[in-house]
Amino acid sequence: MGKNRHIENSDIFLDGDKVKQKSNVKFHGVIVNEKLDLEPHINHCKLNIMSSLFALRNARHCVNIQTCKVLYNTLIYPYLSSGLHLWGAYFQNCS
Repeated sequence: MGKNRHIENSDIFLDGDKVKQKSNVKFHGVIVNEKLDLEPHINHCKLNIMSSLFALRNARHCVNIQTCKVLYNTLIYPYLSSGLHLWGAYFQNCS
């Protein structure tokens, strides 16, 4: 039994109905793929953080530092702090 053994897809039924297989699923706010990889979640967070940083960078000329901090804590910090226990476990297994 090696680490890279291939498991064939089998049909799963719930109350007699076949459950459709998806490549990605969101569970408790974390997106995982069929390999239980966090790559889709990382990409999702990265895109949202980049968009928020653009908005924050443009807003800094119009608002004071306190408002910038509120925007950061509202738009960016949740992506960095959510699922920290999963991030730690994921990166320990990657290295």
